[in-house]
Amino acid sequence: MWLVSKSQPLYHATLALSSSHKYLQTNITIDEHTPQYDVAIKELHNELQDPKSYEDVSILACIVMFLHSALLYKSVTSDWCLHLQAGISIVTSWIDNQDQHYAFGSSFAEETDAESSTIKSAKVFLVGCIIRFDLLSSLTRNSVPALNRRYQQFLHASSYSSPLQAALQCRRWLFSILLDVYSLREWKERKEAKGLLSLRELVSKAFPIKKTLERGISMNMEEINNFKQNLESIEQSTSTKPQQPSYNILVVTHIFACSVSIFLEVVLSGALPKLPEIQHEVHRALESYAYINDPDLLNVLRWPLCVAASVAEPDQYDFFRSLLTSPNVVWIGTFRESLERLEEYWRSSLDVEYTDASVESARSRKFMAWDILVS
Repeated sequence: MWLVSKSQPLYHATLALSSSHKYLQTNITIDEHTPQYDVAIKELHNELQDPKSYEDVSILACIVMFLHSALLYKSVTSDWCLHLQAGISIVTSWIDNQDQHYAFGSSFAEETDAESSTIKSAKVFLVGCIIRFDLLSSLTRNSVPALNRRYQQFLHASSYSSPLQAALQCRRWLFSILLDVYSLREWKERKEAKGLLSLRELVSKAFPIKKTLERGISMNMEEINNFKQNLESIEQSTSTKPQQPSYNILVVTHIFACSVSIFLEVVLSGALPKLPEIQHEVHRALESYAYINDPDLLNVLRWPLCVAASVAEPDQYDFFRSLLTSPNVVWIGTFRESLERLEEYWRSSLDVEYTDASVESARSRKFMAWDILVS
């Protein structure tokens, strides 16, 4: 609230997002932004006339709110892409100068030590939000994040692990691996375009990524099992049930990791639901949802749900329908549009016979080439 009170754009962006959520709570379906959103956009444009505004944490906070708003409405690709590019532009200079005081300090002249620490944590959190939006939307945009190396540096070196994990909503090693998969996809497409793709070289490049991913999944599962055992011991000895934010992070990490593994297999072999390797990965992904204790977690699982559903077999379609239309899901905006895209894809897939030509077509087709924000 302290930060909101110091920034007109952020104040109006907060009102806009709050207004949108009020509509959702009353089950009113809206396809367009509320009037507060337009006011917030105007205030942001006014603020950006000052070159120093790019150092202001409130500006990036405002952009992140606009991106979250894009998840609530029918997507206008140009809008959310513009917001994302603006966020990436700010993040570029922040990461490049993170060792300098101004970049992860504050643009406000007067602040206490506590406020300074809060601002630094807020900047790490907001950078993490942009990384999450950029990486997850890169799948449907069929691109590699332009800040690939900078993101890797930030994910491995950040001293503010708690706010970064809160922004990513899972363990940061997973996003580092996802960056590697995007790089592998780009390398494969470059080689294919030149007619120089070697399957042996592709598999060789994928092997260390797969090995690191499987090790991460194994260690994360060990933590999940340990947490559940400790939880049972605590429940037996006390009448109170402990909070589970740590468990939720582990579960989201596991679900995302299973879908990243699917994506890696798609890069290697194509989006072929009948391929045994794909079937194995999808089956593991389906099992991962059994670990959810908090149904509200489904609201942060759009990306893994869509990845797995895009290579599911017909007898698995209802499982994904039930999750995407769960009462715990904010049934508006990208969730609704994602299911529309999936239903369309599933209908077309039912008519496809698996011939050599259709398999080759699937391998060359862009995976999840959607024009909506899936994050």
